[in-house]
Amino acid sequence: MGTRPPPPPPTKYSVFGLPPSLLDQLVHVQGGHVEVAVELPATFDEDKDNSNDTNNTDDARGFSCVTCSIASFASVAEQRSHAKSAWHAENVRRRVARKDTLEEQDFLNSNSANSDSDSDSDADSEEKEDIESTLETDEVVVGFEDAAKGSPWIALPVGTTAQALFVYKQLLVQKRVDSSVNLLAELRLLQVPSTWVLIMFSAGHFAAAVFEAANTKQPVLLEHKSLHRYTTRRKQGGAQSASDNAKGKANSAGSNLRRHNEMMLQQDIQTLLQSWSNYLQSSTRIFIRCPPRNARKIVFFNDQLLTSTDPRIRGFPFITHRPTTSELTRAFTELTTVTVRDYTPPTPATNPSSPATAIKSLAVSSPSPASPVQPPKLLPPPEPFPKLIDFAKRNKLDLFTSTLEKHLSSNPSPPLPDLLNTLLDPAHGTTLLHIASASNAPEIVTYLLTSGANPTLREPTGKQRPPYLLAETKEVRDAFRRAYASDTTNLYNWVQDAMVPSPLTPSLELAQKEKEREKKRRQKARQKESLDVRAKELAAAQELEAAQREKEAQERAERAKEGSVFSRLAKAEREAIGMTPERRMQLDREKRALAAEARFRAQQGKCSNCGVVLNPASTFEKFQYKYCSMDCVGNQIVLHN
Repeated sequence: MGTRPPPPPPTKYSVFGLPPSLLDQLVHVQGGHVEVAVELPATFDEDKDNSNDTNNTDDARGFSCVTCSIASFASVAEQRSHAKSAWHAENVRRRVARKDTLEEQDFLNSNSANSDSDSDSDADSEEKEDIESTLETDEVVVGFEDAAKGSPWIALPVGTTAQALFVYKQLLVQKRVDSSVNLLAELRLLQVPSTWVLIMFSAGHFAAAVFEAANTKQPVLLEHKSLHRYTTRRKQGGAQSASDNAKGKANSAGSNLRRHNEMMLQQDIQTLLQSWSNYLQSSTRIFIRCPPRNARKIVFFNDQLLTSTDPRIRGFPFITHRPTTSELTRAFTELTTVTVRDYTPPTPATNPSSPATAIKSLAVSSPSPASPVQPPKLLPPPEPFPKLIDFAKRNKLDLFTSTLEKHLSSNPSPPLPDLLNTLLDPAHGTTLLHIASASNAPEIVTYLLTSGANPTLREPTGKQRPPYLLAETKEVRDAFRRAYASDTTNLYNWVQDAMVPSPLTPSLELAQKEKEREKKRRQKARQKESLDVRAKELAAAQELEAAQREKEAQERAERAKEGSVFSRLAKAEREAIGMTPERRMQLDREKRALAAEARFRAQQGKCSNCGVVLNPASTFEKFQYKYCSMDCVGNQIVLHN
């Protein structure tokens, strides 16, 4: 038996340079009758990098992704790419958590709604940046209703062959495909050379570029600009303005810097777009990725320049990364690459509804692996369990018992033990005893055990633990051990079923208390002994320090008292050391002259005879002497004679 030859590899073209022969073969269809491909072609880079896998294309059609409800893949490379995508990872997490999986469009929209609040905390690390969605709002981005219509591709049949031309919807329509759109005419208009503008903004990063929309092998950049400023809160995420709106304006150096950077970035972007007004007016396509909260301030700030209702505005139909010039170039290449490959359109008989619905029904009908035996379905807690659960969590014994007694007085059936052992919804807890044990409520636990609660009942799911293993404090565990000791009839298997290790009898509890008291006494004694030793060491250290200071003072006094031989000499003796005899005689004459002058100055204002202070009005002079009266003058004459 001969083997079937592999299908030809997909043929790729630039949307601006489609061969005329291919355009003539395309079937003229209206928008309302276009069939959307469920088998999405691989991206341009993946097919180029995995050209060696084309021989496995036919075998790969047998593979599918039940988690994401994809019936088949075009190639092994596409299946591998899907397994690495954020959409597949999110659906795996949701399936483990027993939640409904997301369609691709729902995942893109949810990423778009959260893109503005995503943290740019590792802005310096390109490898750790988060993937952000490009679909933001219905005003700017194309929106579709279900998974089939939400596919980003349009399949245009090529003549009567089993092939189709796959083009991104956003290249031909703005929002939705309807009967009023002539897709083939829109595709022919793209063959006319023009310019396209691509704009991206996210978390303080902005990039814009003007591309030449012509038949070229490589993208031609006419203008490009990227701006980056610190505007997001590190390790917390979100823009500073969003935090101010949610929590109030913070007053710190970092927040003020981020506000300033936001304002400066906004002004820079507006200035740039105004300088590109000619390109914005002449471009045939404008692709924008911007959070809705910032779109009015960043892009649509001037209605004369650009408005949100402009029919040229489109969104990126795939996930993009941080806004940079290289990312814009990659996005432009991805947008303008079209593929011709095998395609079998679904028929109405086999596709009564959307392909996604058919895939889901197939996934439901497929055999599933054997699942473990599930416990019986538990009903929501009836009255009075909501109040009892609340009081048990808060350890309110009085309210708990009063509510229980009030309920039993009006509803005697079932009896108290059966009521306490009622299985509850696992979302609240297995039994009241489980709830009280996990909430660290020893008084409630003691009351439940003495009132007939069963300590051997286990959780129906998960680790299937008894109430004792949920206790986190010693008080709660001792409550179980006391109940174990009081069970003289051996009603429960406390060790194996209830997992209570040993009973706590009154004598054992008394011994434990005495042991604790003895332990505390020994601890206090050790602390006192340690304090005494410390006090003695401190006193000894202080005495040693005082003795050291006294010794140093004595040494200083002795040194000052003894002095040196030179210091004990008289001043005249110290000055005469080292002088010649002639110099000493000259020094003595100078000293005597200075002494005479000092004496003469001292006598200038006194009587030379009696020493009385002279009055300038009655002063008598004779030779160089001065006298206070004529008597002193006479006495002085007599004295000299």
